[in-house]
Amino acid sequence: MNTIPTWLPGAGLAESGYALPAGYGMLNGTSMSSPQAAGASALLISAAKQRGIALSPLTLRTALTSTAQRIPGVAAHEQGAGLIDIEEAWESIKDGATAHDYKVQAPVDTAIFPAPHTGTGVYDREGGLKVGQKRVYDVVVTRTSGPDRPVRHDLDLKYNDGTFRIVSEDRIYLPLNKPVTVRLQARAATAGVHSVILEADDERTEGVDKQILATSVVANDLAAPGYGFTAKGSVQRNSSTSYFVTVPEGAKTLEVSLSGLKAKSQTRFISIHPYGVGIEDSATTQCYPHYNPANTCRPDLRSYANPTPGVWEIEVEARRTSPDLDNPYTLGVSALGVDFDPAVQTVPEAKVGTPAAVQWTVTNRFAGIEAPSRAAPSAPGRPRRRPSGTTRRRPGPSPSARASSGSTSASATPPTRPPTST
Repeated sequence: MNTIPTWLPGAGLAESGYALPAGYGMLNGTSMSSPQAAGASALLISAAKQRGIALSPLTLRTALTSTAQRIPGVAAHEQGAGLIDIEEAWESIKDGATAHDYKVQAPVDTAIFPAPHTGTGVYDREGGLKVGQKRVYDVVVTRTSGPDRPVRHDLDLKYNDGTFRIVSEDRIYLPLNKPVTVRLQARAATAGVHSVILEADDERTEGVDKQILATSVVANDLAAPGYGFTAKGSVQRNSSTSYFVTVPEGAKTLEVSLSGLKAKSQTRFISIHPYGVGIEDSATTQCYPHYNPANTCRPDLRSYANPTPGVWEIEVEARRTSPDLDNPYTLGVSALGVDFDPAVQTVPEAKVGTPAAVQWTVTNRFAGIEAPSRAAPSAPGRPRRRPSGTTRRRPGPSPSARASSGSTSASATPPTRPPTST
């Protein structure tokens, strides 16, 4: 909830069953978080000027991140340092908040930057980490400012969900401009994304000197025999839940479905490419059922041709106007891929009114499919319409055929038209 111009009527959410008085509105997202963080910083800068306290960007950042409070139930990569505590940050500034400067080199493994690459924090998305498997990351830290002698730093893990632990010493000495390696181990108990903040702190300075984010993704493999993934859950209004799946090499289509919704639930899914970008329009007006009649995005089933192999994120989210607080759902994800051999068949001769048989060898390498055969359009140049967002499948071998993984021989009778290539 946020203030709006006092002459405007309250902007509550009628769909959610509550109203707000004039001058108040329900708003969310970066449109709110950015100005609130900027406003908090402005207050601290103003107060420091009034007290004659020199406040550098480094000091301001250290005061804000060192005193931020944990948001329960929210992972480190989602909340960062936490919820701003403006009063505690001001006390830290008055006590002389400061920090050294550091250079960090940590392993990164993504579709764009496959290992070995490094960044300012650990990000292991494509490394193939499995549930119960251990993996150790070498985080190289170099202190680039401060005294010209080794400075003791205490190491700690912030907002750990139990996945991470420090396997090297939890107390290190950092010389000036000389790298030191910290070993961080991940062992996830569940699939999904896991994260932690590694803190390195010189206790003689006010505030935590350095915070390093580490994130590991444990994806569900779309692998044999089913090449699919199913999840049932519930997401609260104005919230989201993410699932990660590994799409194998050779898949020709990635299909995602969402079902089991309540009668008026405004819950959607958004598919996110291994590069970290959305595949479809994720505007707040798009892809929700029971919202925006002009929506052209199919909310229950969408497919993506020739999906890039790697870890995809499927995000399920309930709109802030969804009538119910809790929104149950069933999510399904499948990797599809059927080959026809030969890809093109030529009918040497066909007579009007006389069937002409054509045969293919069909090999399904991924999830089983049911595909009824489709007749050609009744008139040339007038293709049949189909719902937006669906996948047109190649004509099947019979009026109703099911293809499991493997090969089979199939035949189809083309329509009675002049000779043509099919």
